[in-house]
Amino acid sequence: MSCFGRATVDTVGVAVRMALIDTFFHGRSVPLLLDEPLVNLDHKRINETLKELEKMAASHQVILFSHQESLLKKAAKSGWNLITLNGRDGKQSSSEDERSK
Repeated sequence: MSCFGRATVDTVGVAVRMALIDTFFHGRSVPLLLDEPLVNLDHKRINETLKELEKMAASHQVILFSHQESLLKKAAKSGWNLITLNGRDGKQSSSEDERSK
């Protein structure tokens, strides 16, 4: 796949993972773990990928690890359940904590 750009390879990688879950675990809810899947994508691909992940989250647990602040803001606007690690102390906060304040 060296003839494709990094963003294309990453996009295909996420799509393949989602397809594998649907194919092999049809009807069963299994988690989808993604570590920095959107780091090389442009804004258009990020938005499209997030839409697809939201669809998948209706029937599967989606866990997405990222350090991108812009992604955190988009996820918060969409109502995702967020868990963040704050700085060097590693203290956690979640969107549930913020909603209860």
